[in-house]
Amino acid sequence: MIDPGLYLPSYFNDWMCFMKLVGLNKRPSGDMMLAFAKRIAHEGSLQMTQDLIASSNVLVEYLLGPAGKKFGDKTYSEISRVEFVVSYTVSSELATICQPYSSSEAFICFEESCDSQFEDICWTSVPLLLNMPKKTKYCKLLGIKQEPDVDSVIRHCQNICDILKKDFEKKHSNINNKQQIMENIYKFLLKKQDKINPSRLIETPIILIPNETMVKASLVILRQSVGQEIKPYLYQAPEIYRHCFDLFKKMGATAEASCWQYANVLSTIKKHFMENELHDGALEKASIAIKHMFAILSIAQDKSTQFDGVNVLYLPNCKRVLTKSNELTVCDNDGFRKKLEIPCQLNFFIGFQQLEIDLKDPVEPFMNLPKNLQPRVLSQDVTEIVSTDDMQEDDNNEDALSYERLFYSQAFHEGLCRLLRHQNGKNNTIIWKEEDDTHLKSTLSKVRIKAVTGLKTLLVFKGELIPGVSIEKPYYVDEVRDDDTSLVGDNTGLAFHLYYQRGETHRVHLFNRASIQSAGLWQLVERCTRGLLEKEESYLVHSLLNLRNNPEYISECLDEHQIRAYGTVDELSVFPQPGSYVEEKFFPFLVQQIQPIPEHSYRFVALEIGNDDEDDETRQPTFIYAHVHRKVSTTNTSVLSINYEVDSGIGVQYAGRSVVPIFRLYLFLPQKQDTTTDIEVFDTEPVTSMPFNETCERIMSMLQEAFEHLSLQDRKRIIRRLIMKWHPDKNLGNEEYTTRVLNFIRHCIVRLERGENLIMNVEPSAPDMRASTYWNTCAAAYNTGQVFAACYNNNVDDYRSHRSFSHRQTHRDPVCSPGEFKRWIKQAKLDFLTGQAHLNCTEKHPETYNWICYICHQACEKALKAAWFLKDANRCPIREHSLVDIANGLDQNIADEAHSFEQQLRIRGCYAKLRYPDSVNSCQVPSDVFSKDEAEFAVTTAKSIMEMVDALSG
Repeated sequence: MIDPGLYLPSYFNDWMCFMKLVGLNKRPSGDMMLAFAKRIAHEGSLQMTQDLIASSNVLVEYLLGPAGKKFGDKTYSEISRVEFVVSYTVSSELATICQPYSSSEAFICFEESCDSQFEDICWTSVPLLLNMPKKTKYCKLLGIKQEPDVDSVIRHCQNICDILKKDFEKKHSNINNKQQIMENIYKFLLKKQDKINPSRLIETPIILIPNETMVKASLVILRQSVGQEIKPYLYQAPEIYRHCFDLFKKMGATAEASCWQYANVLSTIKKHFMENELHDGALEKASIAIKHMFAILSIAQDKSTQFDGVNVLYLPNCKRVLTKSNELTVCDNDGFRKKLEIPCQLNFFIGFQQLEIDLKDPVEPFMNLPKNLQPRVLSQDVTEIVSTDDMQEDDNNEDALSYERLFYSQAFHEGLCRLLRHQNGKNNTIIWKEEDDTHLKSTLSKVRIKAVTGLKTLLVFKGELIPGVSIEKPYYVDEVRDDDTSLVGDNTGLAFHLYYQRGETHRVHLFNRASIQSAGLWQLVERCTRGLLEKEESYLVHSLLNLRNNPEYISECLDEHQIRAYGTVDELSVFPQPGSYVEEKFFPFLVQQIQPIPEHSYRFVALEIGNDDEDDETRQPTFIYAHVHRKVSTTNTSVLSINYEVDSGIGVQYAGRSVVPIFRLYLFLPQKQDTTTDIEVFDTEPVTSMPFNETCERIMSMLQEAFEHLSLQDRKRIIRRLIMKWHPDKNLGNEEYTTRVLNFIRHCIVRLERGENLIMNVEPSAPDMRASTYWNTCAAAYNTGQVFAACYNNNVDDYRSHRSFSHRQTHRDPVCSPGEFKRWIKQAKLDFLTGQAHLNCTEKHPETYNWICYICHQACEKALKAAWFLKDANRCPIREHSLVDIANGLDQNIADEAHSFEQQLRIRGCYAKLRYPDSVNSCQVPSDVFSKDEAEFAVTTAKSIMEMVDALSG
């Protein structure tokens, strides 16, 4: 490496000591070693020669020999990066698989190099040394690795695994040691599992399937289960590598097959076939993937995570082409399919039966898929509407009429409720609640059953009527929109009409007429009960239907089958339902004190719903029964600021839950008096239980808050309650005390009206209130207090003993509500005048005579309900819309007019035809159906009904 001319001539040997003193180098310095290395690297980059190789070996031997300890760390650091070292020559067997990292025709550097003993796990990713330093010290100084790092081995796998996979695909394999190579890699990686980054191996076929292929870890199942693998798309891990299963799992293999893997199988098949038809073999593999995918999904506890990362799911259509699942339609009605497949160009899922998958329900498995992967369901996209073009109704068919009477009967309603409640108890589930009894009764009362000829339905697909498509039907249950309901979320605004084919048709000929009728009736019951009846109970429904002419035996029939008699809310409730009116005889026993309601009294309170006549303060407010649901939280601590959320009933105009202030809620006095005290508690707190000044302070605070924050009407409510609570006649033995309190209340009202501050020291006598806004309120409350006190004293014993004072629904007296009568008849008259005005100016409007008939129907309905408020408010069928049914129980002349109205207009049981196009013939709208003569008849009859109802008020 040094020119021979630069060596010291031999004749200077005796002068060696002197030569050292003058600068002679006896051994190479670090800088010289670095220069030598760079020179070899430079010349080697131009041409590799044996002389250079020999020089490299000499330099390396010297560097790593005993003389090397003379060099500093800096020399080793710099020389480690110079490519002057002879590399190890990889075996030809390995080199033919994949080109080594370093060629034998080039030098390498020490840094990042590795011992050649690891050649079979990293020959493509790490430079290999021919001669490894014997001392660890030199390895550290030169950056030589004792063994390859995990990243280097992973890079090596990325380099060779695809090559090994392709070699399997050749007819004649060129690589015979694949198993040995991969086993060495697995052995190394098993020791380094904690350092593996799985994301770097996602796309690498790193798992060897002996004698078959190399596959990605994500396509391998570790658990040995028969039939789960789908070669060449999904494999079970080889048993010979069981000791490597933890490593495989780390790299992405799964313990068990997953929905994601089977979805991936389908995606891979799709890539192979694109838009082409699957051949039998490919279809079979797709079928296996679909079968296992839905099997896993059916038992998964958390179904929402089974398809994480799956954006597209491919399923075969009827043409055996894999298609995006959300572009397919599942057929659950073959009749619809035959009619709509061609005109609507539907792309149907091939079907589980065709794939030889044992799934009975064609729809349910798909409902477990994420929403974005679910196919459409044919029956959910199709709506049937009855075509009346060729249909003729038999209004006098005795079978149809007898079944209608059965559905209207109390016995049938109770029978269905018993079955549903029995099912509740048997399954220990809550699917039927008390309020559902009332909903069911309303639904049954609107059922219509018609024997017809020419029954067929038209098909509406995704909201669009398909022209020229109809289905002949043996029976059909139509869902008819009833008048708007006042209860949000209530489904009783729907009515169900059953039509069944009476004459001979092709379809009736195919089936027994009795079986058609039975099937239609069962479907009608199922719709009325919202599909909640299970198999065992459904068998008993057929027994109930067979008793159509003897519904009185329904209860006995259910007793024989040990169906418990629960009773219905309407008939057996101990307490009145929320929304029913409180009888006037209970008014004297309402607690007038305004105080928080204890939780144990939540289910039994009275709610003031307003004075019957705001201009006549001598008339008592109206009260309905209500259930308190909860106290509404507030930061204000005053009593008047308390509000409660209450259930004010189903089937009344005050229906549903609402938030009301405390001063509109009344407790009933307990009907069992505590006999351990000598003090008779007329209200909830004895009147002399606190000093007079403290009583006055409470009253001042309450009135001050009322005048500052409440409306005039609410102030009157509070004043009325205060006066009635402190009435002297109600508080016998404490007349002087309560008279002082009463006068104090009056003084407070006068001062607050004037805008003056309230004071404790006022005149003991009553102030002159004749000019006060609240004079009539105070006077009326005082007079009512006298009446109530007398009623209380005369009836308290009967009240406590429950004699003639029962809240039970079956023992209630009629409740006359003149105020509600006035409200309803007022609106009825306004409706009538609107209809009459439209009739008188039809020349300025389109001929919408149906609208006039509808308005008159509304006027009649409200007038008839007004009549019920005079007769008995609790019997008013507030949710009923049939004039005939509403008038049942009223004066016969009124009932006859109501019957005439519906019969003449042909709207009995189908009031929606006055408004909605889907309730009349498919080619008509309601305006086409009703004539001017019928509109005139509607106005005349409505006027007659209102005059008769108006006369009832005297």
